[in-house]
Amino acid sequence: RFSYGHVERYMKRCLAYGMFPGFFSHNASQGHYFTRPELYERDRPLFKKYVPLCRLVAQAGWEPVTLARSDREGVRVERYGDRYLTVFNDTDRRQDVSVTVEMETDNTVADLVDGRRLDLRNGKVVVALDPEDVVVLQLLED
Repeated sequence: RFSYGHVERYMKRCLAYGMFPGFFSHNASQGHYFTRPELYERDRPLFKKYVPLCRLVAQAGWEPVTLARSDREGVRVERYGDRYLTVFNDTDRRQDVSVTVEMETDNTVADLVDGRRLDLRNGKVVVALDPEDVVVLQLLED
């Protein structure tokens, strides 16, 4: 009953907080996820997309002072190392979010989830996030 969409939502939340996804059965001893190819093969594209990003931010290390903030309630920002921010829409509605960045960077930010470049203007970058969606922003230097 845990669909592909549920797994993707779970992986996005894990990424937002720099955690690796884990899968257990209902009683932790029967029907393990990784003994069921119909599940792990179905979800393989999600593992290929999100686990390397989870590793990247985890290796950079979570920082308690974000030096960045969202202008929307329910949109969480976390900082990893001195180059990465995760921005997570923890609401049930799509939001256009302006993230104010107080870290040294040039005027370009990379969205590592979608592989696109975003402009940083006056210390702010705007991202559109669906419900329970996440971006990983890499602050680029000249």
